[in-house]
Amino acid sequence: MPPSIGGHSIDAAVRNPDDMRRLLNGIAGRLAIYDDQLGLIDGFLDDPSGAPASKPAPPAAGFTVTGIDGKFEIQITLPQDAQPPTVTLYRRSFLFDRNRARADIVHQMQSATNMLFDASGNVTTYGPTPETSLSITNPNVTLFWRLRSSYDQLNWNDWQIFSSGSACGPIGVSSGFLRSTSAAPNMALNSSNNATVDSVDAGSSATIRVYGPTGVGASWIRFDGQTGQTTIPSGTITGRLYATTYWVVYAADNGYVTYTSSQFNGVLTDQVLWAGKMTTVSAGGGGGSSGGGRGTGGGSNGGGTGGLLQP
Repeated sequence: MPPSIGGHSIDAAVRNPDDMRRLLNGIAGRLAIYDDQLGLIDGFLDDPSGAPASKPAPPAAGFTVTGIDGKFEIQITLPQDAQPPTVTLYRRSFLFDRNRARADIVHQMQSATNMLFDASGNVTTYGPTPETSLSITNPNVTLFWRLRSSYDQLNWNDWQIFSSGSACGPIGVSSGFLRSTSAAPNMALNSSNNATVDSVDAGSSATIRVYGPTGVGASWIRFDGQTGQTTIPSGTITGRLYATTYWVVYAADNGYVTYTSSQFNGVLTDQVLWAGKMTTVSAGGGGGSSGGGRGTGGGSNGGGTGGLLQP
């Protein structure tokens, strides 16, 4: 069999310029592969006689940002670990610096509320760090992210903003809400509010009232403990039993709902907001207790034991 390289005959290359071109391309491709693995062209990686040449900045690293459970999970892919998606791109990658010598690289990240990363974007900087896996807790926010890398923390490559192929450009990533199982003890959750939940005698049944700090008819605020606040309208619930303990919740689609102890599910779904636990007044307006973040016991007015008759 005539000698060949990569399927290209040497004898044919001697006779035909096109075959010679294909043969030389095959040789160049083989040398690029060997150089990438062994460093034959630039010298062996562990050659003690030569110090590695300094590089002004490393090739760009890849990174992904995912928001989950009130955190940003960041994964950085070093240039030498990147996997080109096609054979053609893999072959072309031999022509570029991919940190073949596996020199140490440090990374710096920034987050901002806008993609300009300017003074109005509340920019926060993380690093420099050699870590390639980061977890940053910052619940209930949407942020843009960018990354740059360096060998020496002096010469950096260009910032690259986290982007989405489907969006054809930079995207903000939402961290989501922090689950209660991941929260610190005694932090404010969806049961924290400034509502007062009390009751009045309506003549044949009790009417439950939910209102804010400034009085009956005022809206109240639910605090999620993660920098968020939701304003809820005041409301009333009629036809409730006297001297009965109710758990009062609010949902945007159904409004106010009450549950007795045998009905109440202590785990609230995300769309249901806790208002308070209270006991309705007795017939005639006496007794009972109020609930909510500002309720301090006692029927309709949050103080004492005497309720008020509803006009």
